[in-house]
Amino acid sequence: YLPQGQYLLIGGSDRKLSLCTHEATPLSTICQLPEKEWLWSLAVQTSGGNIAHNTNNTKKNNQTQPHLVIGAYGGAISNYQLHFRAAYGLHGDRYAVREFMTDVVVQHVQVETR
Repeated sequence: YLPQGQYLLIGGSDRKLSLCTHEATPLSTICQLPEKEWLWSLAVQTSGGNIAHNTNNTKKNNQTQPHLVIGAYGGAISNYQLHFRAAYGLHGDRYAVREFMTDVVVQHVQVETR
């Protein structure tokens, strides 16, 4: 699981690292390893520190975007950084934003009520 528990990372002998909901519903494939390789280990870090050298070393970026380091059976090591964008919508004086995976919060902009 990613530290806040909303996403699950699954990988193994299918040569893929997949991002899933906390209930294991597949969302996306993060990477696919070459033929005859399989995922051996995975490390996730979302705190301010770096797992590996990061050329875009802003405080906000490091704290909110998780870094993933995977190790393959053949000895290859790869570093990935996930970027999540907010899903939102605006219609008239109503603003809707997604919270967690399935909750939608609609806010009245002028009155600031939910």
